Amino acid sequence: LLEAIKLPASVERIGKEAFYNCDQLKSIAFPDKVSEISYDTLFSCDSLEEISIGKNVKEIDLSAFRYCPSLKKITVSAGNKYYSAKGPVLFNAHKTVLIKSFDTVSQSYTIPSTVKEIGEFAFSSMALKTVKLHNNIEKIGANAFSDTAIYSPENRIDGCIYIDDCLISGGTTENNTKITVKDGVRLIADEAFAELYRLTEVYIPESVLYIGEHALYGNMNLKKVTVKNPDAVIGRCALT
Repeated sequence: LLEAIKLPASVERIGKEAFYNCDQLKSIAFPDKVSEISYDTLFSCDSLEEISIGKNVKEIDLSAFRYCPSLKKITVSAGNKYYSAKGPVLFNAHKTVLIKSFDTVSQSYTIPSTVKEIGEFAFSSMALKTVKLHNNIEKIGANAFSDTAIYSPENRIDGCIYIDDCLISGGTTENNTKITVKDGVRLIADEAFAELYRLTEVYIPESVLYIGEHALYGNMNLKKVTVKNPDAVIGRCALT
């Protein structure tokens, strides 16, 4: 049974689902000429523990390593200008953007102090129950913590999901017509209130410094938005 793969140095691209359901595979090394790792390349490789990524990889699909429950380590070549990693968590080269966690085991995580942005779906469907953010974070992508225990009742206030001083989602307020963001919130995540069709009014307090992209997208019945901080940074299409 296939347990380890070291691809030839001449390989330049890995196609989608290339190693789909290789459930005995434990390690794989992508050579330096590879520039792209595609959709579901290593989907459902149950025994996979380690992935090595070469220096010229510049695009990794967010679903490339889905459902690899044994994954402990991603190693990125020191010469790579686009990516870095720590354990099973993938970052940009300078670790200012947390792109995606493939950790299906850990229930808690502390965001490194270098991180300024958490990518969309970064922790989606992981085992995460608690996460510690910090004040350097400037942006949280859409659905960054969706389908995790972060959405449990203890993190909800009036249906909205909060982590520390960040509002992650108002997505549990489908039946609410009015949302008042709690005082002290500093940041609202991308698409936090998107497509809440009953929503007619939103109040955003002075403490909010950033309103994420498409935060209120698709709210056809929205009639009033109050933003108390005139200096708040408003992301692309945040209020439309």
